Amino acid sequence: MVYNDGYKFANNKESKVYLYKKVEGPASTQKAFDLTISDAGWATLFLDYAVTIPDGLSQVFYISSIDGDVAKGTTVTGVIPPLTGVIIQGNAGTYQFKENSSNVEAPTDNLLIGTLEDIVDASTHEMTKDAYENLYTLGRTKSGNVQLALFKGKFIGKNKAFLITKASTNSSHAKAFCVVTDSGATAIHAMDDVESDHKAWYTLQGIRLNGKPTKKGVYIHGGKRIYVK
Repeated sequence: MVYNDGYKFANNKESKVYLYKKVEGPASTQKAFDLTISDAGWATLFLDYAVTIPDGLSQVFYISSIDGDVAKGTTVTGVIPPLTGVIIQGNAGTYQFKENSSNVEAPTDNLLIGTLEDIVDASTHEMTKDAYENLYTLGRTKSGNVQLALFKGKFIGKNKAFLITKASTNSSHAKAFCVVTDSGATAIHAMDDVESDHKAWYTLQGIRLNGKPTKKGVYIHGGKRIYVK
């Protein structure tokens, strides 16, 4: 029978009574973050601890460089380091990112930053107010497409990643970026309904060319992949 706060009485074969209490084991200290991806298929993530990338995602990458209106995405595999903003693509659903104890360092060339708290007004917040005019977030256009475009709102939720460019990396002050990953694939297109420098040509590695390419191959132009014969 149970007696006071979980203590129990137990009788042995000699009918002697013993008082004992169950000792609970140490509670798990492993952290985990549940990320929900909407039907748009994209999300961003920023945490202050390393996490294992769960199965089922299409790609995870950060922004390592910018040239004009093309941003280069560098793929992250296995583990997302702490304080590393990333862009994630996957089917709609909720994915659990479990803490990983590996000693991994954040990449030094990542242009994505993030917030661990809700930013109520990005135009006045200490982290973003001085660079608000060069702040880009991942979002949906009116037509339902996904893009990395200039942020014109106020609220940014905690654990979200975003891009703040500088004059040296964004001389054209693009309205939206086309993102090309290091695998050569175009991850995010700069949409036609967003003002951008669509006259420029780029290699799949994000290198801007001086005019239309003369060599046969696949290039980025107007936020789209174009094959030049």
